[in-house]
Amino acid sequence: MVTETYGIVDSHAHLLHMSRKGLDVRGILSECFSSGFSAIVDVGVDLEDSAERSKLASGFSGLYRSEGLYPSQADREDLDLTLDLLAQALRAPGVIAVGEIGIDYHWNYATPRLQQDLFRRQLQLAGDTALPVIIHNREAGKDILEAIVAARLPRRGVMHCFSEDIEYARGCLDAGFFLSFAGNVTFKNSASLREVVRFAPSDRFLIETDAPYLSPHPRRGVVNHPGLIMHTYELVASERGISVQTLADTVRANFSELFGIRFAEH
Repeated sequence: MVTETYGIVDSHAHLLHMSRKGLDVRGILSECFSSGFSAIVDVGVDLEDSAERSKLASGFSGLYRSEGLYPSQADREDLDLTLDLLAQALRAPGVIAVGEIGIDYHWNYATPRLQQDLFRRQLQLAGDTALPVIIHNREAGKDILEAIVAARLPRRGVMHCFSEDIEYARGCLDAGFFLSFAGNVTFKNSASLREVVRFAPSDRFLIETDAPYLSPHPRRGVVNHPGLIMHTYELVASERGISVQTLADTVRANFSELFGIRFAEH
């Protein structure tokens, strides 16, 4: 986990999910931040575990949170109340984004109409709070792009775990969004995604783990965590023909631009 690279950012992890898979989350965070990490974002998917997440993350100055309702929440009977609570949670200290929100047609979470409605209502919350959004997209690219263009968000956002082609990447970039690359770019069958890695403008992409999911090659099969993110940084740096430190500097600057976080100079 120890790295000589300064300023590493993991823009998307799920700390409570890591804990539930048996990882020593606070130990991992301590090691990451003592070995050169600048920031990690703990991403929310519902509100029931918000307090537990906050406690798990307390005391780490480089750790930020987002709050949002995953597409699986779209058929909740108490959705109106939950959205009111989300509006309050978004104003809590340390919350820097609305997410993870989006649409997922791969799993039978709820009807497309219910998912689309929840997504649009959370985009509205992002506009009301002037926060960027973290977007989940699975087999719903067209509907998601149409919604984010129509929303005219003041802070835009990031396409989490980008897994589409260059044409879709252009649409997201035209909408003002960032692209975030996860461990799946290291997989042997991800040649087309690596084309997007090479194509992405240097000021419009991030790197993430999506921990505890999507462990990068050669650590597939183990529970993912932020300490494994260097495998993804190394792959992306190689594909773009730059050093890992240059990549880290670029990602840190992009993170700062999107989320409004200012880092001290090294």
